[in-house]
Amino acid sequence: MAQLEEEKREHDNKMKKMETEMEQVFEMKVREKRQKLKDSETDVSEVCHQCYLFFLFWDLSRDW
Repeated sequence: MAQLEEEKREHDNKMKKMETEMEQVFEMKVREKRQKLKDSETDVSEVCHQCYLFFLFWDLSRDW
């Protein structure tokens, strides 16, 4: 009986450790995805700005 209780405790500890590790991996993946999204937003913003400048100068050059 004591052996079964010890095995159950070991199993519970192993499961808690696995759960903690999985939560850490999940949090890491979320941080990576958020950073990737932020980088993409920055890229899109830069492209929009470049397009705006292009069309601004293009429009100005038509008046000449």
